[in-house]
Parts: sequence; C-alpha cells; structure tokens
Amino acid sequence: MSIIEQIQSTADSAIQELEAEITDLEEEIEIHKLRIQGARVQIQALKRFLNPEEGIHEMVKPAKGAKKNGKAHGEGLELQERHYASIS
Repeated sequence: MSIIEQIQSTADSAIQELEAEITDLEEEIEIHKLRIQGARVQIQALKRFLNPEEGIHEMVKPAKGAKKNGKAHGEGLELQERHYASIS
C-alpha cells in the first residue's frame, strides 16, 4: 500500500468516526430537547396547581425543534431509553 493510499484510508476512517459522533450527538440533542419539553410541562402543571385561577390561561410551549424531520415523540422516547441504557 502506498503512502497516498495509507493517508486516504486514514482520512476515510477519521471521516466515518466523525460522522458517527455527529449522529450520536444529534440523538443526544433530541433527547435533551424532549427532556426540556417534559420539564416545561411539569413547570406548567405545578404553576396550575399552585395558582389554579391563573393556570387556566397559560399554554405550554412545545420545545423548539422537538419534532423535526417527521420524527415522532415516540421515537424520541426510544432514543432516550437507549441513551439511559447505554450510560447505566
């Protein structure tokens, strides 16, 4: 194998590793967006509990980009479950 072929092979491997890392990070971002959305829902529920007369008029804002590229909420939960399984 020539030096040029070795460099090309090393570069291709590095590209594949970086692309895999990007995919993993994008999945983590989606998981965190869902966690943020869930926290917002909990905050609104607690606010309604503490101030029932004011809570009627407040609406929960969906997390920005929580549903992206047609990904459903269930898929995000699946990613979250996979994430927690991988760290435990």
